[in-house]
Amino acid sequence: MKWLRIDRCRSASDHMRPSGYPSGERRRQSAVVNTRGGEADNTGPSIPHIPHPLHQPQGLRTKTVRPSKRHRMRMRLLDAVDEDRHNVEVLLTALQQAVAEVQGLGGMGHLPGGGMSGILYLVADSGLPESMTRPWLIIPVRGTAPPSSAALNDTITWQPDLAPPDPVPGRDPAALWPSRLPAGIGHLAVPIPGGGRRRGALSVLFAPGTARNG
Repeated sequence: MKWLRIDRCRSASDHMRPSGYPSGERRRQSAVVNTRGGEADNTGPSIPHIPHPLHQPQGLRTKTVRPSKRHRMRMRLLDAVDEDRHNVEVLLTALQQAVAEVQGLGGMGHLPGGGMSGILYLVADSGLPESMTRPWLIIPVRGTAPPSSAALNDTITWQPDLAPPDPVPGRDPAALWPSRLPAGIGHLAVPIPGGGRRRGALSVLFAPGTARNG
């Protein structure tokens, strides 16, 4: 994981911005959008719409912060992370900022390395119970889940209904899947650039019904 750098985490976190979501004309079932500018199919479910607060909290002196300014503040915070901190700590900071920026339920960070080849390992998570992260501890790079697709194809990937990742030898995530998980949880993943073709993925889960009209 030595190939991971702070600027790469910033790039992944930047892709999570609400203004970075593909428009209604660029969607399909997995809503894959090539970050290198490639075309995507034009059918499928909507990309999440990020709700805005209806009112400011009462009894507190608050000041509205424009989204662009808030985003710059988050990037400065990520830049302030000490360069000598462990890569996983840097990734966790980026993940927490991404989840907060898009008002997600929680998020996960996967990286390649160690053990078996063709595998992504869950190295950071934020805001999710263990029962939800357990199926995601080890996932295949060549899988259909958003983190796998994002890492393999260098694409932003959207899935409108959270589902178990593909199995790996000796491990079946479907058998570990929480039984009371509500339907309709959205799953958005972006690639984390790495050395050569080795990429990880940062993903955020969205509440059911979080969708953009049009």
